[in-house]
Amino acid sequence: MNTPHLRPPLAFLSILFVIALVGGGLGALPARALPAEPYLVKDINALSQAGSAPSGLVSALGKLFFSADDRVHGQELWVSDGTDAGTALLKDVLPGGDSSSPKYITQMGGVIFFSAQNGTTGELWKSDGTTDGTVLVKSIAIQDTTELSLLVNVNGTLFFAVDTYRSIFYPDGVRQLWKSDGTEAGTVRVKDWGWSSAHGNEITALANINGTLFIASSGRGLWKSDGTEAGTVLVKNIWTQYLTGVGGVLYFSADDGVHGPELWRSDGSEAGTVLVKDIRPGATGSGPQDLTVLAGALYFSATTDEAGSELWRSDGTEAGTVLVKDIRPGTASGSPDNLVVLGNRLLFSADEGTNGAELWQSDGTEAGTVLVKDINPGGTGASPLSLTAV
Repeated sequence: MNTPHLRPPLAFLSILFVIALVGGGLGALPARALPAEPYLVKDINALSQAGSAPSGLVSALGKLFFSADDRVHGQELWVSDGTDAGTALLKDVLPGGDSSSPKYITQMGGVIFFSAQNGTTGELWKSDGTTDGTVLVKSIAIQDTTELSLLVNVNGTLFFAVDTYRSIFYPDGVRQLWKSDGTEAGTVRVKDWGWSSAHGNEITALANINGTLFIASSGRGLWKSDGTEAGTVLVKNIWTQYLTGVGGVLYFSADDGVHGPELWRSDGSEAGTVLVKDIRPGATGSGPQDLTVLAGALYFSATTDEAGSELWRSDGTEAGTVLVKDIRPGTASGSPDNLVVLGNRLLFSADEGTNGAELWQSDGTEAGTVLVKDINPGGTGASPLSLTAV
């Protein structure tokens, strides 16, 4: 999300995640109450052992917001203060047991915004953290099924993507960039990307880099915007995804048609948009993912023929883009995933080939990249996901 990571003393930090084995999410606890071991905060779906599938965990307004399904209301918006009693359904956006599937929970000022689904119509909602204060901003119906995604705050303006599925009128769907000031009248379209049967036109990522909105598009290239249609301009015609800022410089994964998906950087100009390193020579590319910033360095997963998918680090130079650790030695993949910063460490899920996918940490060195805990012993792995630092 490119939000600066606050670094209070380590004693006041905790990591929240969802364990597939348990089917519950951990809430934001005051540091003085943190237990020594992970524990279940609430059995949200007490009707069965299927779990409530908590997802999209976001720390905002001093609480934890997330999407969950209690098998009564459908997948809806929940809030937690880290206690059983304080973990509750915030709003049944789509009553009757149907799911509004809240996603992309984003804080702007003292309000959170999220996307929801009402049948075939995409909706923008906002909340002050209370049930009565959780209200509809605007319904957006264009053609067939419409969805809102990729909400990002840029200087107090909320930007998001609007996707419309295929129809007889739009055989490849419609992709549009929208913005909102939090009011219905102030929620308007910025630019229509149209459609392209040859290359597609999906908006794959939005990012706030030093007050400028950057837009990644699979078929339309790398763009930037000042919030106006005329000010939404092409930076470079290159397939782009996974936008992240480091020191005011944009980093991303891109495919120029020659190297395959690799790590690139941009200063916002075409000339300043360049390949950082061809990590996996050839047209296949290394496919950098989960771009995450820790202590001024960029961390990500990338795949090579020699090591498989492993943890990498970059200082923005070719020489300074290196493998941190071959977690699962040989050509098999350690598959680092769900990277998140906690204080001066990087936490993530990885599989070293013995314990299955478990919780790992790294200080950026090979020796300091280690297993935190074998949560589900026996080789199956606990598969931690939705890691969130609070």
